[in-house]
Amino acid sequence: MARVSVIIPTYNREAFVVKAIRSAQNQSFQDHEIIVVDDGSTDQSRAALEPYRGSIRYIYEENSGASAARNVGVKADRGEWLAFLDSDVEWNPEYRSTQAQRAGEAPGVCMQTTNCLFIGLDGQTKSYFEINGSRAEFKGQDYLHFRGAFRFIIKHGPWQVGATIIHGDAIKRAGSRYQCIDSHYG
Repeated sequence: MARVSVIIPTYNREAFVVKAIRSAQNQSFQDHEIIVVDDGSTDQSRAALEPYRGSIRYIYEENSGASAARNVGVKADRGEWLAFLDSDVEWNPEYRSTQAQRAGEAPGVCMQTTNCLFIGLDGQTKSYFEINGSRAEFKGQDYLHFRGAFRFIIKHGPWQVGATIIHGDAIKRAGSRYQCIDSHYG
């Protein structure tokens, strides 16, 4: 069993998905599997992924949205932990190692999330914790442990799925009541 299943939902991201896969493969933490769920791409994503077929698990499904693709990946995973990587995002090479270490330091933890950087089209960089106002709650510490995780998430807005690892048993025990959902302003 892999320690972490990296689930990459993708739709028409041929220009980006290979970079996401490479960033997952180039992690210093190598105890992982990579599952790419192609959500019905109509571009050349399938052809771009062909060279990686031996090192990733590729699943094609009819277009149902990113959340449905994540759920397909959850059902196919073989890891202890689940990590979600959007197909237009890249991880720093030490990212999973640091996260796996933190999760391992807290027995019984079911979710671990970390800060991430957003780089705007203008090149400006902002941290997610600065954007959502949670940085002040750290009070100089580099991490927080709390039982009311969902209260914290509600107060500070949704967490970044790509900056979070979730224990696979926690998702599977929750069942279909707590499937991944998309929210957006229409």
